[in-house]
Amino acid sequence: DKDTCETLSPLVPTSEEITTIKSYEGNIEELDVPGKLFIELQKIPRLANRIKFQLIFFTWPESAAILEEDLESVGDAVKEFSSVEGAEAMKNILSLVLSIGNYMNGGTLEDKLSE
Repeated sequence: DKDTCETLSPLVPTSEEITTIKSYEGNIEELDVPGKLFIELQKIPRLANRIKFQLIFFTWPESAAILEEDLESVGDAVKEFSSVEGAEAMKNILSLVLSIGNYMNGGTLEDKLSE
């Protein structure tokens, strides 16, 4: 489940840790619990990728719902600005944003070129 994947994700051995684990020649029974866990985890092929995939799988419905809401908002905005009034409002908004940007930058490019 999702909670298990979130718990396991930070425990996945790094490539350096796997190299260290594979070079261990001592008695595995003498290792502490985390050492034994790393020994077992490194045996699972592509564990990090598998856990990432599972997390995506478990969170996909929620992520898709958020994305769907965002796309609907964009669609609504496009519909709103497709009308004549909406297009004029958008022109005014962009003009205001440009004016604010020019003020923050100390003027327009034309002003700077004429200096």
